[in-house]
Amino acid sequence: MAIEYNFSLNELILPIVNADIFRTNFHGAEIKVVTYNEVPPNVMEWFEVESEMFLFKDYKRGAFKELFAIQHNSGDITYAAQQIKEYPVIMATGHPEIDLVEDLVYLKDLNRYGEETGYGEIIKEAKEEIPYVGYTMTKDEYRRQGFGKRRLLMMNGLSKMLFGLPLYSGISFGHPDAKSLWEKLVAERKALKYKEDKKDRFRFI
Repeated sequence: MAIEYNFSLNELILPIVNADIFRTNFHGAEIKVVTYNEVPPNVMEWFEVESEMFLFKDYKRGAFKELFAIQHNSGDITYAAQQIKEYPVIMATGHPEIDLVEDLVYLKDLNRYGEETGYGEIIKEAKEEIPYVGYTMTKDEYRRQGFGKRRLLMMNGLSKMLFGLPLYSGISFGHPDAKSLWEKLVAERKALKYKEDKKDRFRFI
């Protein structure tokens, strides 16, 4: 049985200044800001686990800049949480290249039945000018159904809405399908391919 979510496409109020930018770059969905209590408990707990990583005793629950719900025309829904993460100074000891401040966006995809189909992360480091894919993963039983491509396009929409910049690929590709997906986006003229330190990298147009 399909789950009834907290809002419908006809009743949305969008208090997001740049929501039009998201809709221009990602079609077939609407986005709105939601409260902590509007996010399913299991999704909220996953956000907390990701958010707490590497912060140890300094972490405070609920420390999110913003929470979003993205309702797809298909009936699926994606929840996203934005966090400004400040890492303990000790992490940079002997590693001056480590950026101690990151603007992160975590995403969790659910289908219309409330089943998790995948998840992702956008990273925007304070020292870096570009937002890029931290990770993106589709659960095995939902592969080859377009969820990975949809997630990347959605992450690009969020990147342009929140940072005013297109999404870049990560510095490495964790799964063999990841690079081929970017290659397809290049073929569709949605992304560009370039070299960085003699390695292939991609970004949305």
